Amino acid sequence: MTLFGNFRYPVISVMVLAAALSGCVGQSPPATHYLLKAIETPRENDHQAAVESMLLKIQVGPVLLPTYLDRPQMVFLSDENRVTIDHFNRWAEPLSDSFARVIVENLSVLLKTDYVDRHTFQKKASADYRISIDVKRFDATPGREAVLIASWAIYSVKDRSQVLDKRYSARKPMTTNSASEMVAALNEMINDFSREMAAAIRSQGGQV
Repeated sequence: MTLFGNFRYPVISVMVLAAALSGCVGQSPPATHYLLKAIETPRENDHQAAVESMLLKIQVGPVLLPTYLDRPQMVFLSDENRVTIDHFNRWAEPLSDSFARVIVENLSVLLKTDYVDRHTFQKKASADYRISIDVKRFDATPGREAVLIASWAIYSVKDRSQVLDKRYSARKPMTTNSASEMVAALNEMINDFSREMAAAIRSQGGQV
């Protein structure tokens, strides 16, 4: 009898169990990845509002999101104080980057200008105005509603002063538990949010 003779069968059993578990894990469904999309075709009233292109140079940032959203997995609100992290429905890019990208692209379309860029702390501002966004909520309760709440402000880069301070709040009803419906609702709200910012800039005659 070898030194390890008494342990031969338990070791084999463990190996078989590990192989079985590995097979189960391998059969898990793949994650689905989602992307927020910018406005592609402006609505008729968007065209009418942007008769003339804006000559202002605008930077968007920083864009801050709650820490609980800082993950690739989608986050659902189960109730008032409980969240569910969905490992099978994920964002295709960091949500803060996606949010900022869509805002930049939307403002460029809505204001008919190529002078909209994302502001970062590593990049020196070469703009007339900077828009900061502090997102309070950007989530959904399946079967109930999706919510976007954010504070935002416009700053004069030259004067280093705040020239506008506003709050945006929107809710969209959800009828199912579908991640696709959640993404569509959030996307619709961020596009409407962009329209409100563009309208605020235009209301100042393009001079904020």
